[in-house]
Order: sequence, then C-alpha cells, then structure tokens
Amino acid sequence: MKVYMKKGINTPVEITDLVISIRASSSFQEDRLLGNAPSVMVDLDLNNISGVLSNCAGNTFLIDLHEADLNGIPKQEFIVQDAPERYTKKLSLNLYDVMIKFNQPYKSTLTYKKDMYPTISKQLDEMAALTGINIDKSGLSSLVLNKQAQWIDTTILMREYIGWIAELSGTNAYINSDNKLAFRKLFTANHEIDFTSDFDKTEQITLSRVAYDDGVNLIASGDNSGKTLYIDANNSYCDSQTYTDAILAKYKGQTFYGVSGLKTFGKDTVHLSDTVTYDGYKCIVLSIKRKYAGMQSVVELDGRVALKNVDSVVTKIDDTVRIKRVLTTVDQVESKLQIVAQDIESSNRKISAIEVKADSITQTVNDMTEKYATKAELEQTSNSISATVTQELDGKLNKFGPYLEHDAIHFKRTDGTITKKEVSINEEKIEFIRSDGSSAIKITDNESYMDYLKVGEWFTIGGGRQQSYPMIEWDGSTTQDAWSLFYSAGGNSTGGS
Repeated sequence: MKVYMKKGINTPVEITDLVISIRASSSFQEDRLLGNAPSVMVDLDLNNISGVLSNCAGNTFLIDLHEADLNGIPKQEFIVQDAPERYTKKLSLNLYDVMIKFNQPYKSTLTYKKDMYPTISKQLDEMAALTGINIDKSGLSSLVLNKQAQWIDTTILMREYIGWIAELSGTNAYINSDNKLAFRKLFTANHEIDFTSDFDKTEQITLSRVAYDDGVNLIASGDNSGKTLYIDANNSYCDSQTYTDAILAKYKGQTFYGVSGLKTFGKDTVHLSDTVTYDGYKCIVLSIKRKYAGMQSVVELDGRVALKNVDSVVTKIDDTVRIKRVLTTVDQVESKLQIVAQDIESSNRKISAIEVKADSITQTVNDMTEKYATKAELEQTSNSISATVTQELDGKLNKFGPYLEHDAIHFKRTDGTITKKEVSINEEKIEFIRSDGSSAIKITDNESYMDYLKVGEWFTIGGGRQQSYPMIEWDGSTTQDAWSLFYSAGGNSTGGS
C-alpha cells in the first residue's frame, strides 16, 4: 500500500508513513448486476502532528490499495470530498476515485439528426474529453460501440450514460489502477478463499433469461427455467433483442450463490462482480469493504442478490401481465416529455399518459377490460383545446366531447368514424348539425331556422307555448297548413289557425 499527495502540477510526495488508518469500500446499486458505475470511497486518517498537511483539501491523492508495494508512484487518483474545517494533530479525509468526475450533466455537442446520429463510441470519446478521464473501450463489444445514439437528454448525468452503455454490453464500469474508466464482465475472475468466519449465503441462482421491460415494450431472450437478469427500464439504448441475445450468450447457465458477511484476509485483487469460492460455494461479490492495519488488510464481502422476479412470479405470471409502474421518457431531439403510469393485471388494464411537446400537451386515461374500454383524452395547443370520451362496448365505438378553438366551440358525438350529431357555437351563430352536414337548427342575430320539426310537438318560447305543423316553402313564399299559438298569462289565452 502506498499513499502520495499531489499539489497542482507539482511532483507527488509520498505520505505513506503518515497514514494512521485507511478504509476503502465500493458497491453496486441494489438489485442491479449490470450497468453499475461504482466509485471507490476511501476514509483516510493521517498523522498531522508536524502540521505539514495544512490546506490539503484541494489536493489530489494517489493511492495504491494493494498490500504488496508496486514499483513507482501509483496512478489511481482520489479526490477529497470531505475535509475538516480545522487541521488538528489527526487529519481525517473522505476521498473518492475519479468516477465522480462523471457526476455532471452530459452537455453533448454532437449532432443528433437523421443520418447524422453519433455512435456510442463517439459519445464515449466526448465524455472522456469533457471529464479529462481516459476511457478504455476494449471491454465493450463492437455491436455496442457502433450503435447509433438517436437520442440525447442533456440533463442526465454522464455517469448514468456510462452505466447504460456498460449494461447494453453486459458489463459494469469502474476506474482501474491506471486511472482509466474501464468495463468489466460479470464472473471475470474467481478467487479461492482459504479462511473465513461464519457467513450467510442465499439459495443457488442460475441465470436463464435477459429482459428489458419498460412497461410498454418487452424485449426478452431465454426462458424461465432460472432467474431473469433485467435491463434498467430507463436504458433507452436497449431497443432490440440483438442486445439481450448478446448478454444472454455471456451468462446463460451461470450458477452462483449470494453471500453476506464473508470476512477474510488480503484478497486485494478481488473486484466487484467477481466470484469467491469457499468450501465449494461460488459466491458473487457485489460489495467490498476493506480495512488496512499496517500492510495487512481485512476484507468483508457481500453479494446480496435480489433479482426482480422470484420463482413464484417466473413460473406463474407472465411478464405482460404483471406491469405496475411509472415510466418517464425524455426525447431532447423531438423536444418531447412523456409520462406513462400503468396498472395491468390479466385482462384489466389502466393506463394514463401525459405527453408534453413544444406545441401541444396531451393527456389520456384508459380503462380496459374484456367487456369494454373507455378513454378520456384532453389535448391542448396554442389555439385549441379538445376533450373526448371514447367508449367501446360489444364492438361498438362511441365518442363524445367538446372542441374549443379561438373563435368557436364544437360538441360532437360520433359512431365509429361517422359524426352523428354536432353542435357548433361561434360569435355569428349557434348551429345543430346532422351527420350528413345539413343544419337542423341555426340561430343567428337576425334569423332562427328550424328544419323538419315533428308534427304535433309542443315547444315553448318565453311565456308562450306553440304547436307547429309542416310548412311548405315555394318560390320564396311560405304557406302554412296549420298553425296554433296559445299564450297563457294572467288567465288570458289566444289562438289562431
């Protein structure tokens, strides 16, 4: 183990003799075996009796975490994240490796247009330039490196992009001892453990399937004979079964145990996603905590595996039936945000969505069963608002709703695609329109037009009650077959025919 401190561009100075204690830890995200981009955290206690370590919060530390000393100055850099306000005789620092430099939004300046989309390889080159950290792409497949990136969200951290790219290739990202970002497969190395204290292990796990399920699209490879390795639902790079096939080819049939609280000495070459074997049990490593005492170290390994699907779900319920989630999609190219909430079980489906574009906002709420389906939709643009309620029952489709423009309001009822009735209101007229487009009633400032009133029907105007019979229009003049008007006010009535 070696520790150096570097101030600016000055030559690093070794401070290994000042180290009181050092603890290092790193871990994957919970429930994720692929697509992780962990950072190693180091808690470093230093002897500062001489006071030579003042103002070191802005310095870079070069640390070799191996027990055996390597020749030369370590290359792996660690950055101070937490330092005391006062420098006392004992100085405690909290350090992280340079993975944290990717904790910034990916402000890509590449061109994201049809026939001009950048490849993932070019995105990685750009991220390397933005962070100043070299990226070793040798651990990624050509299939992934050559894939076109047809979307970009400049609010998402580069570290998220790194994780999605790693996941698409069936790997995880990490900072290696050369201070480069690299990609590593699961089960790259197995380490035999000779001595350990008591530890807990899970049941044996065998991988048989890889799936991407965002609640709308299901892309899957393999079968349900074992466990499913799920791709992050937010990983929009995964848009083809080609990628799940490639990941499955790497890990199909891999068998291992989860582990908790396995403690042993040394083993400083163990990486996250490696396996360790004790007494014939091969256990995956998802968390490493190491404490150094002089030149020796004690390590605690954990690998609590909680894949998304337990046996009962895999064998009894199909993926397309067990969706209950909220999905958010951001498309910077199309300037579009979509939020979808789903609750789907068997034949009952409830789906709501909001889509925001630069020129419109659309909201939909769906409720579907085996017998009926209803949908309410509201769409708003800069000059119109429309609201429709659609019901499908026994194969018959009915739709009703208002449509508001800047100068008119329309109410329509449709049967399938045919408009059966419509009411139109604007500043000039109120009009009731039939399915053939003809006017049944039209009211303007100086005219009231009513077509084909039913014979013998009563209707009321103000305080008067009128009964109308057919009228005949001929050469611009009107004759009246029958007419009667009854007006009742204060006991008086009049009539005529």
